[in-house]
Amino acid sequence: MNEITLTGNIGQIRPLVHGKANGTAILNFSLALNQRERDPKTGQWRDAEPVWQQVTAFGRLAENVYDSVQSGTRVTVTGRLTDDSFTPTGETRRVVRTTLHADTVAVDLSFAKVTLHKNGRPASTTAPEAIAP
Repeated sequence: MNEITLTGNIGQIRPLVHGKANGTAILNFSLALNQRERDPKTGQWRDAEPVWQQVTAFGRLAENVYDSVQSGTRVTVTGRLTDDSFTPTGETRRVVRTTLHADTVAVDLSFAKVTLHKNGRPASTTAPEAIAP
């Protein structure tokens, strides 16, 4: 199973778009994976350079993330890595890139307070089956 969990600060949030085929919401944002390290010379703590990870969310998750967070919000994202490597036109060298396709995005409550608004259940398109006594 290809599942990974990353915690970091949201960087740039791109505009929410909808797929042409079925209208599914799609949200892309960057996640800064920050780490603190101790300077061996001074003994002081400092922020290391962040590692950036691109994240994509789909459907209701994409809409909720877009409506609920902003740049700088600390979140934990669980999902699966996908290979989005490409070779630019006219180039021979391949650009290696991964994207985290999010299954869940959770705000880190150590850094923020939230007001919870529970979503209703999606409307069912089929009638529930009868349960035998």
